[in-house]
Formats: sequence, C-alpha cells, structure tokens
Amino acid sequence: MLKKLFIFLMVLVAIFVGALAWLVFAVDPNQYKPQLQDMAAKQGIKLELAGDIGWQFWPSIGLQVSDVSIAPNVRPLDKIVQAEQLSVGVALMPLLQKKIHVADLALHKPTITLTVDEQGRGNWEAFSQLAAVQQSAPLGGRGRSVRQTASANGLDLAVDQVSISDGTLSYSNAQDKSSLELRELDLVADSIQLGGDPGALDLSAQLHSSTLKAPVDLELEGTVGLDKALRGLRLQPLTLRAGSGDASATVNLRGNVQRKAEHGPWQLQVSVDGSFKELKDWLKLTGTELETRDPSAMQRLTLNTELRGDTDKMQLEPLQLQLDDFKLTGLAEVDNTPAVPNLTLRLQGEDLVVDGYLPPQQEGEEESAAAAPVAAPAALLPLGSLRGFTADLQLTLNRLQALDLTIEQPRVAVTANNGLVTLKELGGGLFGGKFETTGKLDAREELALVEFTGGLLGVKLDEVQGTYAPSDKFKLGGNADIKWQGRTGGVTDKDLQEQLEVNASLGSADMTMAPINVERGLCELVAYVERGTGGQSTEQAPAAEGTEAGTGPKQWPAETRLQNLQARIHFLDNIAKVSGIQAGVENLTLTGDGKVDLNAQNFDFALGLSVQGEATSEDGCSIKNPRWRNRILPLRCAASFDAVSATTCKPDTRRLDDLIRDEAEHKLRKKYGDKIDEKKEELKDKLKGLFKR
Repeated sequence: MLKKLFIFLMVLVAIFVGALAWLVFAVDPNQYKPQLQDMAAKQGIKLELAGDIGWQFWPSIGLQVSDVSIAPNVRPLDKIVQAEQLSVGVALMPLLQKKIHVADLALHKPTITLTVDEQGRGNWEAFSQLAAVQQSAPLGGRGRSVRQTASANGLDLAVDQVSISDGTLSYSNAQDKSSLELRELDLVADSIQLGGDPGALDLSAQLHSSTLKAPVDLELEGTVGLDKALRGLRLQPLTLRAGSGDASATVNLRGNVQRKAEHGPWQLQVSVDGSFKELKDWLKLTGTELETRDPSAMQRLTLNTELRGDTDKMQLEPLQLQLDDFKLTGLAEVDNTPAVPNLTLRLQGEDLVVDGYLPPQQEGEEESAAAAPVAAPAALLPLGSLRGFTADLQLTLNRLQALDLTIEQPRVAVTANNGLVTLKELGGGLFGGKFETTGKLDAREELALVEFTGGLLGVKLDEVQGTYAPSDKFKLGGNADIKWQGRTGGVTDKDLQEQLEVNASLGSADMTMAPINVERGLCELVAYVERGTGGQSTEQAPAAEGTEAGTGPKQWPAETRLQNLQARIHFLDNIAKVSGIQAGVENLTLTGDGKVDLNAQNFDFALGLSVQGEATSEDGCSIKNPRWRNRILPLRCAASFDAVSATTCKPDTRRLDDLIRDEAEHKLRKKYGDKIDEKKEELKDKLKGLFKR
C-alpha cells in the first residue's frame, strides 16, 4: 500500500514539474510587458520596465525584472520610484491556467523620491487623485477597475504582500527648506489592500538629516488600513521606535487619518502615547550640548494626548506631559484658518524645581567671577519669531523654585498679537507675601520695547535681602510693600539689562535695620556739636566711644526700628537711588536720600533727624537745649554690606560746618550781644581749632 502511495506521489510531482517546465518554456512573460505598461498608463502611471521579464523559482515561483521606474504620466521625467530589481511572486494554480495572480511584490534597492513644492503639493498626489477617479468611476467601459482591466488581459493584481529591501527614501520640502533621508530601508506590508481589511506593517530604516549629528535608527510596526482612494489611513495601532546611542523613544499611535476632498485638509483623530529617554543625548544629536546641576535631570519625557481636528485646526485634549518627575496637564490648540495663525495653551502643573536644570556651578566660580568678572557676549533677541502669529497662553503651578527663590502657586497669562506680547498676569506668593506684575513687549519694530508695572505686598524684608544682598553683618527685618514701574529696550539681552530703569515706592510699618542705631548717632551728633561750641544740651548723652557722660557705659540696642517708612526708589544699572525717605524712629523724624550699589555691594545715605520733644526716646538721651528740638540734624550712614557695624551711622561732617557756625554765633550773640563783631576774630580762631580736631 505504501509503495503504491509513493508511486502515486512521484507521478504527481512529475506531472507538476512537467507542467511547470512546459509553462516556463511555453509562456513568455515578456508578452505581458506592453499590457502592464498600458494598464499602468491608464491609471496615470508611467511604468518603465527596461530589463527583460524572467522567471524566478526561489523563494517562490514568480517573475522578476531589473531596472524599473515609476512616475506620474503628467510628469514622466519625475521618477518617484526607481529600483534595481522588481520581483513578483505568483500563485501556482492560476499560473497553470496561463493567468498571473500576484501574491507578493518585492522591490530590491529602490530609490523613492518624495518632494513638496512651494505651494505645498506633493509629487505623489497625482497617484491619489487617480485612485479617487477609479473609485468613483462606474463599472465597465473606460471606468473598469485595475483588477478588472488586469483580469481581462489574463492578469490578476490582487497583491497579498509588498516588500522593500535595502531601499532609500528621500524627502524634501520647498516650503520650509527641510529634508531628510531614510537609508537601509526594509519594509514588509502584509495583506494591505486598498479598501480592504487592515494589514500588518513592519519597517526599519536609518534616518539621516543635515540637522542631525548622527543617524537615528527607526522601527515601525503595527496594523494599517488604506481606503481605495489613498485618502484614508487607519492605525490599529502603529508603534514607532527610534534610537541613537543611549537616546531612545517610543511613540504609539491609534486612530484615523483621512482626507475628504482632493485638496482639503487631512482630518485626524489619533491617540498619542510617547516616551523619550535620555533627553540630553537627543539634544546632542541636534548640536546642543546641555549639562545640568542635577545629573538626573532631563532623563525622560512622556506625552499622552488625544489629537483631534485637521491640519488647519488641531486640538490636543486632554494633554499630559511629564518631564522627569514634573507633571503638566491641560490642552493645546493650533488654528491656522485665520490670516494670522493662533496658538492656545492651558496648562496646570505641580512642583517645579528649576535649579536642577540650570548649568552646573563650577567650584570657585563665584569667587573668580567676583575677582575678574567676564561679560558674556550679547545675544540678539529673537524678535522675528514673535511676529506672524497670535497666542493665548496660561500656566499655573503649585510651587516654583528657582535661583533660591520659592514662589507659591505661581501663575502667568500671556497673549501675543503679531509681535505685541502682553503679560496680562504674573503673580504668586513670594518672600512671605504676594506679587503681581503686568506688562508688554513690543517686538513689532527692529527695536524691542518693554514696559511693566507691579508690586510686592506684605513681603518679609529679611528674605528679600537674603536673596539679593546677603550679609552676615547687615540685616533687614519687618514687612514691606513695594510697588514699581519699569521699562527697558534694545536688540540684545545685554541691552535689556543695561537699559533697565525702574521707579519704585517702598512702604513699611515696622522695618528694622541691624546693627545700625540712628538714635545713638543723633545723640552723639548733638553732644559733638555742643562740646565743639562750649555747651551741654544732652543728659546721659553717650560719647562717641559709646559711654554716657557721668553714668558709665550705655548699651544701645543693636538695631533701628523705622515706623511708617515711605521712600521712592529709582533703579538703573544695578544702582538703586533712594529719595523722599520719611520715617519715625521713636521720638525722631527721619528724612533723607541715598543709594544702594549692588555692583559694589555698598550703600551711602545722607539722613536728617529731628527730635520731636525733649528726649529721643524713653531710654535714649534728653535734649536740654530747645534749639536742637524740631531741627534737622545731619547724619550719614555709609558702608559696604560686609563692614556694617553699630557705628555705621555717624555725624555727617560734610554738612556740619554751617550747623556748628550757626550754633557758635548764636551763643556768642547771646553772651556778647552787639559786641559780637568785636569777637569775630576770636570766633574764627575757635572754629579753626574745632575743625582741626
């Protein structure tokens, strides 16, 4: 029995081989070349088969032809596909009936060229236009389908699989001058038919671009469906993987992309789930070297969103972004339908620590910078990029920490209108209080103009000083309200810094300065003048060395408490000029002006103090001479931030001359009356001796 079965199988094989041999010798596939080219021409395709069509027997029975090219009929010289070899696998049973059923189609070493012209038209669109015509044409006559036309000529082009091996795909866009190239392209599209069920897609390639420092390996796999007119694409799902060195990315896409009209916008409804790792390496690929203070910063980025709309108006909602451990949620919308495109962005975030993303601070960097500051080159402001669009951006966070600043619940709202950027709101909790700022940036001309106004309410002065002018010897305390108006302008970032001008007002009900004591300075001033003119107008007045006359050392408080302080501040070139100072210090009234130089880290104030009553305070000094009451007495407070002491505020010798002369003359007139003229020489000698001291 087995012997008969074996003989039967051998007979079948012999019949099959004989039939196949007869078919190979009896059927010349080149006879189909004109039909194939004519059929392609009727579909608007210029098909060139320069080589002979021959049989292939491995890996499957089929046909192969070398030197193949494809171009649109309307542009026959614009070859979109050129391949060294085209292989067509055929089904065996139709082949025995002298019919060709294309089971698979393979391109070896093809070059695929895709271009977009200045009007935004792709060179491949002619194929989709013709596919739409074939889809809408009636059956029979000139409107017969590709498959019907082929079948009438003994051909069946129902392709089960399309593959590409060792191919190259180049893309260029004349609108944005971009270009890229896929090399070592391998692709297998299994059971992907126009209008049919989705089929499997598997692609691998190497991406090269002039904007990349190294190639990027790409892998694409998933299930894809195409509509008959090549105007629809179903992703169920599609996964893209990319990598270069340690940098890697994975993007999962699921949804639909379709185009209802021939030149209409593409409609999108796609869910996007992306993950990017080693962001520093991705930036390095584009030529940007980035080092951060925190080595773990910029390690990963994830994106989750639903993309809906079309290429004219697109919305991403909900939008979820996560950079390392920092999360943002919200929505984004891009509208290209108006004459000026519009961008809308609404985002809410958690705690953001910016310090970790700043450049690393080198050891000894602060000291070397202070000893020999090196100015960074001025960078041009990107004014052109602020024009040509409108925008409405809003961002709120739970907490923002940057450069030793901690802002609670920061919020920002910005609108842009073709170069005019308006800061509608910038606020949050800062220095124990609240701040609010509004402003605008006008970038419509070649020179940028910036104006802003705002204020800090209820801020703690010790926190402000600790951030901008830290010192172990000079301390500010209390709360204050600061309001400001400012402006600047220029074409570089250095211009903005150098031309920054701010006018501010300061108000505080309980400001303290330590270790300065201006009351002590006043008492020393009165005692100094009285001793110089031969009088005594203070009781228990401390001497310059800090002792009280006749009572031993007096311990002055190592601070000054300013009551209801008011002042105006003008800030320019890192120098704050303070004017219109008004405050109370115990029973004293304080006025004056001065400046704080943040560049040199010092201050210099010329103050005027007047005593309202018979004593400077309950524990201060008594003013016996009524001529010293309600009279402005000059005091000077000047020092560097690191050299402040209890004696920083001293009598202002620059303004004492007139005061001493006036007091000496008063006492002489009181003593000598009309004989004062006879004592002029004596007074002159006395004053000379005083000034020598």
